[in-house]
Amino acid sequence: MNRYWYAIFLLIATLSRPGICYVNAQGGEQIGVRHIDKDTSRILMSIQRADSLLNVDYTNTDIAFNLYKDAFDQSRFVGFRYGATKAALGLSYYYYLMGHYIQSEALLNEASKTGTSQDRVGIELNLGNLYQSKGDYEKAMQYYLNTLALYKKDSSGASPGMVYQNIGGVLIKLNRAAEALYYLDRAEQEALDKVNYPLLATVLLNKGEAYLELGQPDHAQYFENAIFLGRKYGLSVIQEHGLNQLSKSARTAGNFIEALQYAEEAESIHSLSRAGKVIILLNKGWAYLGLSQYAKASDVLKKAERDAERVAPKLLPDAYEALSLVAKRTGNYREALKYYELMTETENKQSGKITSQKVERLERDFLNEKKQHEIAKRELQISRQAEIIRRKNLQAYGILSGSLVLGLIGFILFKNQQRIQNQKSEIIAWKSMMRGEENERARIAHELHDNIGGALSTAKVWLSALHQRPAGPAEEKDYEEVLALLDHTLKELRSTAHNLMPELLLRYGLAEAIRLFCDNIQRTGLFKIEYQYIGYIGTLDKNLELIIYRIIQELIHNIVKHAHPTFVLVQLSCHGDILSATIEDNGCGMDTGKLKYAQGMGLQNIRRSISHLKGQFSFRSEPGCGTVVYFEISAKNNSSI
Repeated sequence: MNRYWYAIFLLIATLSRPGICYVNAQGGEQIGVRHIDKDTSRILMSIQRADSLLNVDYTNTDIAFNLYKDAFDQSRFVGFRYGATKAALGLSYYYYLMGHYIQSEALLNEASKTGTSQDRVGIELNLGNLYQSKGDYEKAMQYYLNTLALYKKDSSGASPGMVYQNIGGVLIKLNRAAEALYYLDRAEQEALDKVNYPLLATVLLNKGEAYLELGQPDHAQYFENAIFLGRKYGLSVIQEHGLNQLSKSARTAGNFIEALQYAEEAESIHSLSRAGKVIILLNKGWAYLGLSQYAKASDVLKKAERDAERVAPKLLPDAYEALSLVAKRTGNYREALKYYELMTETENKQSGKITSQKVERLERDFLNEKKQHEIAKRELQISRQAEIIRRKNLQAYGILSGSLVLGLIGFILFKNQQRIQNQKSEIIAWKSMMRGEENERARIAHELHDNIGGALSTAKVWLSALHQRPAGPAEEKDYEEVLALLDHTLKELRSTAHNLMPELLLRYGLAEAIRLFCDNIQRTGLFKIEYQYIGYIGTLDKNLELIIYRIIQELIHNIVKHAHPTFVLVQLSCHGDILSATIEDNGCGMDTGKLKYAQGMGLQNIRRSISHLKGQFSFRSEPGCGTVVYFEISAKNNSSI
C-alpha cells in the first residue's frame, strides 16, 4: 500500500481545497493570490500545475519535475518560505515514486526547516510513508503517531483519516490484520464523513489486503470497489494496485490464467509507481510459473529482480523465491540453491532491521539506567562519608548509638525481607491458581463440547429421524418441543464452552477478542454496547492477555446479571507501556458501602488480581446512577507472568 500513499495525500490536498489561500512567507496571516506579488503568484501557479501533472494526469512527469525545481529555486531566491516548502514536498514525492528514497527524505527534512506547524502534519505523514516503503515499520509507526499528536494540537480542518489508514497498513505488514481493521474502519468513516473518495479507495484496498490475510472469501469485492473508484476519479495508482492484488489473490487460489490477465491489465495502466511495476512483473512471473511456461517466467522474474534492486529492495525475497522454483523445476539445482540462499539472506537482513533498532533502543535505555545507577552510587558514597564524620564527632556515645541503630536497621530489614518473601509466595500461589483455573476451564470446555455436545447432537439427529416417521398430532407436537429444547441446549452449551476457553483471544489477540465479545453481547439485544480501542497494543504476554480478557468478561457478565442498563461503554487504551480499561454502564448502580463481594471471579478477586499485577483499580457507583470501573496495568512490569 505504501507506494501510493504520497499520491493520495497530495491528491486529497488538491481536491479538498475549496479556494486558493496561502500562508505569507513573513508571518502567519493568510492572503489570496490577488494580494501577493508577481513572483510568488507565478511560483504558486507552477506548483499547482506540477501537482496536477504528477498526481492526477500522470503524464509529462519531466515537466512536473522541472516546474517543482524552478519553483523551489525561485522561492529560495526571493525568500518565499511557503513556496519553498510546497515545492520541496512535490520534489520529495517525485523522488519517492522514482524509488530514490535518500533524495526524498532530504527534501522532506528541507521542507521541515521552512514549513509551518500545519505543514508539519504532512511532513511527518510523508516521512512515515517513506520509512514504511523501506520496510522500517517501527520508525514509520512512530511518525504516524507523531502526526496524530499534531492533529490533536491543531487540526485546522484536516482529517486524520489518512493516518489511521496508514497505521492499518503497517499492522497488515506485521501480520496483525485483525487489529488493522479497527484503524481502517475509522479511516473509512473519516473518508465518508469528508466525502473523500481518493482516501476511501485507498482504505478499500487495505481492507481487501486485511481480509485476504484473514482468509475471508469476500476480500476481492474490496479490490473491485477500489478499482471502480480509481477509474471514476482518474487514480491510476489505485487501479494498478487493485489489479495487482486481484492477480495475487487469483494465483494464490491456483487460477493462473486469471492471475496473468489481471497482471497484464495492470501493466497497461500508466502510473509512476516503480514498486508497482515490479509487483506486476512478479505477478506475471508467478503466473507463468504456475502455467509451466518456465522460459517466460525466468525472463520476467529476472527483470523484476533487477528493478527491485534499484527501487524496491523489500520485494527481492519474492523474486528470489520464484526464480529458485523455476530453476528447480527445470532441473538446474545449483541455480535453485543459489536463489534460495539469496532469498534467506535477504529476508534475514530485512527482518533484522527492526530487531537492530529495538536493540539500539534497549541499549539507550540501559545506558540511561547505568548513568542513574552511577549517580546513586556517588550519593551513597557521600552519605557514607557524612556518616563517618558524624560518628567521629560523637565518639562519646557513638558505639552504643551505632549498635542500637544497626540493631533497629537489622530488625527492619528482616521484617521487610519477610514481608517481600510473603508477597512473592502469595504471587506464586496466585499464578498457580490462575493457571490451574484456566487448565480446568479448558478441560471442562473440551468435556462440554466433545462429550456432552456430541451426545446432545446425536439425540437431536435421532429425534429428527423419528420425526420423519408417521405419528399423531400429539406426538408431532412433543417431537417439535423436544427438538426446540435440544437446539436451545446446544446453543447454551457452545456459548459456555467458548466462554470457558476463549479461542478468539488466541486467534486474534486481546483488542480484537474483546471487540468480538462485545459484538456477541450486543447481538443478545439486552442493551447497546459500544467498544472503543485507543492507541496501539503491541505483543503482550499471553497469560497477561488472558487475565485482562477474563477481568473485562467478568465485569460485563456482572452488568448483564445485575445492572439492567440500556447502554454500556467498554474502552481499552494503551499509552506507552500503560494498558488501561474502563467499563461504564447507566444501570441501576449500587450502594458501595453495603457492597458484598461476590465469590469466584468477583470484584474482590478482580481487585486482588490487578494488585498482584502491580496495577491500579477504581470502582465508583451510586444507586440509580450506574457504575464505572477503571483499571490500569504496566505491560512492561508484567512482560512475563
